[in-house]
Formats: sequence, structure tokens, C-alpha cells
Amino acid sequence: MTAGPLRVDVVERDRPSVTLRLAGDLAFDTSAQLLRAAERLLAEGYCRLRIDLAALRLCDSSGLSALIEVHHAARDAGGWMRPVGPSRPLLGLFARTGLDRVFLLDGTPVGDRATG
Repeated sequence: MTAGPLRVDVVERDRPSVTLRLAGDLAFDTSAQLLRAAERLLAEGYCRLRIDLAALRLCDSSGLSALIEVHHAARDAGGWMRPVGPSRPLLGLFARTGLDRVFLLDGTPVGDRATG
């Protein structure tokens, strides 16, 4: 199965923090895009990475591996990586794999956010 496209956008910069928004499929065919973006930002001195997952449609094992690699790279740089806005199914995947105890989860699933 071939993944659909992944869009990786830097949406907010406030050194040492940065927010990346992922949209589409984070999978074997696309995970390198996230890794390259994170590597570039870490080299520029951003060590606190928020990864907005609200528009992510799919995350396979390679996508999870990429998130783990970014988590370790940020930690090694003296910072952190926080997934923001994961969907309910993605939160379930984090729980089943134990990543809910590894990642600093920032925010709640989009469907659970208070409105108004």
C-alpha cells in the first residue's frame, strides 16, 4: 500500500520553540519528510518541537518510528517533542504502543476540544 502525500509546514517559530503542522499520511513513504524538517530545525537551534497532528489522516509503524526519532533527537538537543492534537484513534495507538508514557502529550483530540 502506498501512502498519500504528507505536508510538513512550520507554522510558528519562537526560539527555542517551533510548531510543525503535519497533514496527510505519515507512513513509510513520507516519514523522511518529517525527519528532514526536524533535523533542519534542530540544527537552527529549535529544540522544543510541537508536532501538530490534527490533520494527520494515517500513521503507520514507520510514522510512529519517525515520531520516536524526532523525540530522541529533540531530547538529545536539550529539548523535547510534543505531539499536539492527535485524533482519538492516534491516541489509542499511542496507548497500545506505550508511547503515551513516552511523549509529552500537549492538548486533547480535536473532537474533544471545548468550543466557544
